[in-house]
Amino acid sequence: MIMSHWIKEAGMRCAGSALLGAGLLALLLAAGPPAAAQPFAPRFYCDTHGDVLPYRVYVPPSYSAGNKYPLIIYLHDASKNGYDNSRQLENTAPLALITPANVAKYPTFMVAPQCPVGESWNTPSVQQLVMAMLAQIETEFNIDSNRLYLTGGSMGGFGTWSMIQHYPNTFAAAFPMSGAAEDASNPPQNIPPLWVFHSADDTTVSVAGDRTAVYNLRNDGLPVIYTEYVSGDHYVYWPTAYALPGLLDWIMAQRLAEPSAVPPLVTRLAGSFANPHHVDEYFAERHGGRRRHGGHAGHLDQHHRIGGSCHRDERLVG
Repeated sequence: MIMSHWIKEAGMRCAGSALLGAGLLALLLAAGPPAAAQPFAPRFYCDTHGDVLPYRVYVPPSYSAGNKYPLIIYLHDASKNGYDNSRQLENTAPLALITPANVAKYPTFMVAPQCPVGESWNTPSVQQLVMAMLAQIETEFNIDSNRLYLTGGSMGGFGTWSMIQHYPNTFAAAFPMSGAAEDASNPPQNIPPLWVFHSADDTTVSVAGDRTAVYNLRNDGLPVIYTEYVSGDHYVYWPTAYALPGLLDWIMAQRLAEPSAVPPLVTRLAGSFANPHHVDEYFAERHGGRRRHGGHAGHLDQHHRIGGSCHRDERLVG
């Protein structure tokens, strides 16, 4: 059981989602949250087996129970595991999605669960807790079940890939960063609209996994969007990626089982892949909308600088 040892050490027993011992609750919430976490209300999900998932939820200021709202789940990296219900928001990059200007345009919830120590977002029991957490939030707030979005970086990127595979027809879109599919050579087919981010010089998680998965998905006819930065290593490019112009517009245009009317902005590596078969063979004219065959390793055009990383913008048709 996840965290049972910790609960015993705290001298508490978690008896169902409606009850949590006062001592354990104090332990969960005792740590002062970082400044970025202040708008996020502390919550926890507790199941009948004594397993607990701390999480924080951002409620848009304009929330009205009479309206349905989209929700973004953010899965943190492995360095933020714990029980303090605070560290998962120390990385402020995803908060670019809920700036005052963005929330005024797209009032949305954001939820940041905290993975237990010794576990990962790929662990089936942890994924079950995440889904139960989501169900709990849906009982408290009026959430649009057709507009659930999933993202995460590093371990959270792996978890994003894994959850869209094991919970199909749940998320309207997903955008993992610095992760990989569980089996890049045979990635999941029943997936939501997907925008994948990685850095070519990632020294922690090789870019090869995402390149292979994206190539195979596109080869199967799925229009996956892929952004690869020339530099940025494992974490450095995340603030740039989460603030990428057009990303939030694309996310919010996605609805479960409904094709989006918003054409995605596709960012592509301005540089050469080590293996040319990873370069997408089909490109669209920037303003034309018709397909053309082209591109090879090292071919560059229409590139510019964003956050110190050079990439190119294109429109994806299909």
